[in-house]
Amino acid sequence: MENLTTKEQEIVLNCLKACMDETFFPDWEFHTLTGAEKAEVQEIIDMWPKADFNTGYTKPLVLNVLNNLLGYPHGVTDEAWDTAIGAEPKELDKLWEKINGMTENDAGSGSKFFRRMQLR
Repeated sequence: MENLTTKEQEIVLNCLKACMDETFFPDWEFHTLTGAEKAEVQEIIDMWPKADFNTGYTKPLVLNVLNNLLGYPHGVTDEAWDTAIGAEPKELDKLWEKINGMTENDAGSGSKFFRRMQLR
C-alpha cells in the first residue's frame, strides 16, 4: 500500500465502493467476481487506506475488483464510470499492474482479463 500514491489510493477506494453498487456487479455474482462477501469488502473500505496488502485477502480482492471493473460486461455509461471511479480505464489497467507487481512482459499469453483472475 505504501507504494501507491494518494491519488492511486483514492482510485482503489472508489473502485471498492463502486463494486458494492449493483450498477457494476449484480449481487448474485458479487462473490464470484470479487472472491469476497460484501461484508468483507466493507471491512476493507472501513480500514482504507490502512488495509494491509500483505496479509489476508486484501490484495487479491483489490486485483479482482479492478480486473472485473475493466472486463465484466456491466454496461455502465462513461458518465457513471467517471462519477464512481474518477479514473480512465487505462489508469485502472496500469494500477492493476502496479499493485500486482507485474510488467507487461511478465504477463504471459492469453487474455489479460483471464490471466488477472486472482484466487484466494
